[in-house]
Amino acid sequence: MADGAMNQLRGRRKRGQPAPDRWLRGDAQRFRHSAGVLATWTPPVAGDERPLASRLRLLPDTVQSWRDSGVPAPLYWFSQTPVPGEASGKKPELPVKGHNLKVQPQNTIKVLTPLLRRLAEHIERFQEGSGLGLGFGPNALVPPKQGWLEQPLDPFNTSDQRSFLQCALDPRAALSFFSLHFPCPSGAIFDPLLPVLQIEQQIHQQHLHKPSSHTTKYIRKTHKGKRPQQTGNKEQVRTLNPHLLLHPTSQRYWVNDQHWASRHGPVFLHLGGEGSLRPGSVTRGHPAALAPAWGALVIGLEHRFYGLSIPAGGLDVAQLRFLSSRHALADVASARLALGRLFNVSSSSPWICFGGSYAGSLAAWARLKFPHLIFASVASSAPVRAVLDFSEYNEVVSRSLTSEAVGGSPECRAAAAAAFADVERRLLAGGAARAALRAELGACAPLGRAEDRAELLGALQALVGGAAQYDAQAGAPLSVRRLCGLFLQGGGNRSHSAPYRGLRRAVQVVIHSLGQRCLSFSRAETVAQLKVTESQVSGVGDRQWLYQTCTEFGFYVTCEDPSCPFSRVPALPSQLELCQQVFGLSTSSVAQAVTQTNSYYGGQTPGATQVLFVNGDTDPWHALSVTQASGPSASALLIPGASHCMDMAPERPSDSPSLRRGRQSISQQLQTWFGLAQRSQARGGD
Repeated sequence: MADGAMNQLRGRRKRGQPAPDRWLRGDAQRFRHSAGVLATWTPPVAGDERPLASRLRLLPDTVQSWRDSGVPAPLYWFSQTPVPGEASGKKPELPVKGHNLKVQPQNTIKVLTPLLRRLAEHIERFQEGSGLGLGFGPNALVPPKQGWLEQPLDPFNTSDQRSFLQCALDPRAALSFFSLHFPCPSGAIFDPLLPVLQIEQQIHQQHLHKPSSHTTKYIRKTHKGKRPQQTGNKEQVRTLNPHLLLHPTSQRYWVNDQHWASRHGPVFLHLGGEGSLRPGSVTRGHPAALAPAWGALVIGLEHRFYGLSIPAGGLDVAQLRFLSSRHALADVASARLALGRLFNVSSSSPWICFGGSYAGSLAAWARLKFPHLIFASVASSAPVRAVLDFSEYNEVVSRSLTSEAVGGSPECRAAAAAAFADVERRLLAGGAARAALRAELGACAPLGRAEDRAELLGALQALVGGAAQYDAQAGAPLSVRRLCGLFLQGGGNRSHSAPYRGLRRAVQVVIHSLGQRCLSFSRAETVAQLKVTESQVSGVGDRQWLYQTCTEFGFYVTCEDPSCPFSRVPALPSQLELCQQVFGLSTSSVAQAVTQTNSYYGGQTPGATQVLFVNGDTDPWHALSVTQASGPSASALLIPGASHCMDMAPERPSDSPSLRRGRQSISQQLQTWFGLAQRSQARGGD
């Protein structure tokens, strides 16, 4: 890279601005990894100063894998094929920033992820991409740092020396093409705070030119950009192996230290759950929005086996036995100690855990199991009670459809029931009626098999349930109000099939919003995908989460109660059958696992102190959480009209008064806890 471009990069970093497009040079190269050729490129011709990104063509399959991963795509995937419009001098339409990729691959892979998980991914991506919550003053554009921790694969077996970490990396390595697909050498040095420019220089020297055998020295800087302490007249210098590149098998964490006032300040530890943990976990919403008021350091810790924190060795059952909430809690304890040393956090600094949904349960359990390490926890929408038959889910959805506070009504619930009854009639009729229904409701599988019809009915129930679970959230395709409007469109003159037409329109809205062609797939396709054991860059982690439901939680949504407005086709046997088909686990073993989980953690009476459970009464998952305080040190907050993890979302002008009051209550609880921490410090000293 030219010296001028490097100086430009340094200047932008000092001002907190995003790095510009980079110029690359060298001989034509072809990069490969285990999946085959990723991209080819050639250097610009003399006199052409355009960034190479303006001539790139992104490879469809690779782009899609990055879009599914939840991490920024590399900036430079390009081929020797000219970009459309280049020959005519027109500006190419392809994006130049990895963060803003909006590529529609020609051969998009099928996404067989269950609809509720697809919705969660979509909403999180939307909120991260829209910039919601990025209002933290002049340094708001400074990206969070990324690091990696070495964790034991089996923390409960001290004789097992295997670990997650296989190499070190650049804290913003996800922004660089070269940071993914090169193997890590033995003896690699772990330094999660390595300055990005130094890594880029070494990548440039070692991979754009002929590799050399020497190593390059660099001066290590602290996370705040300060120079290291000097020993005598010489600065501490470490040796950088030029191959210290990102390998997606370590436990990832994100750091936002913009508001960290001092080493004695609090640390907000945001725990990841059953998916990729993105940089927004430490920059927007709770807990990041609380950091300025308290001068807190914000750290996000990705869950093992999800996102990029997938150990080497694949996802077969032998490997997945190291995936559980207990393993995740052991990681939390280990990370708490390691990160405290790494960032020189005072021993008196209170660590507060935050988490939402399953991660909210982890936050509560971290305080329960490690009270000497975690001072307090905020557990949002945390389903702490495991349950095999989660019939309460649809009971809450049914109530939400009748709630005027969120746009429901008794007529809406009745219309939903009529729409599902119409669907079942058409399925039973077969022939042309079934074929038409398949096309109208986005079923990509033929509906001749009962199991495929059950897949469609389950997806339709998830569509309605998702409207309640994510009601009124930024990026949610449907709210309860909008869904009811579709069901009731036409008023009193509606025909007998009007509710069905409303359901069909709702399907079209969701499919379009998610960018998918199908609402449901065949059972055989679903099972086949869940059986894939190769480690893939996937932010959703369906195989992993299914394994945890089969071995710990259950959480299987059913609708067999007479009050349920949806299809009453028995769903529990079908869901339990997945555990057998994919992992060879029997129904009795799944039931036993659920019982053991509640015995270990205490279900809805965990007995943890200094935990605040936050829920919304529109969220179906609040039925498995703690909604009433069990004592002065175990608090609960139920927010009227709020949906799943809504308290953690970035603030918006449209937020309801009850949601605003709920967030104020969380701040007040933190103030109470920090008062306790200060009194404890005064008694014991630092």
